[in-house]
Amino acid sequence: MTKGASNRVAEFNWTNDKTVAALVQEYQHISNQTVFVFDITLARQNQPLEAPKLMDGLETMVTRKELSDPLQLVPLLEDLANDEHIPLMARNHATRILKKIQK
Repeated sequence: MTKGASNRVAEFNWTNDKTVAALVQEYQHISNQTVFVFDITLARQNQPLEAPKLMDGLETMVTRKELSDPLQLVPLLEDLANDEHIPLMARNHATRILKKIQK
């Protein structure tokens, strides 16, 4: 759009190609999973009280199927369920999520 001396351009990131859309979605799922692993590792080391909030987010992603490969998280969740450095709420939540993934 041009009005006088000013010019404005609008761009949209859109595709009708279903293959590309599926690829973008898979990359997003990989990103979700990687960011969770990073965040929970950081929380275990420095901020254990953040663990319950992160576990809530993980459960949401598991429920919505927003993870690339949830089975890869099984060893981490088993470790979290037994980690006495994080709150009991987060450990119990890890156990529930673990059962949900393994169904």
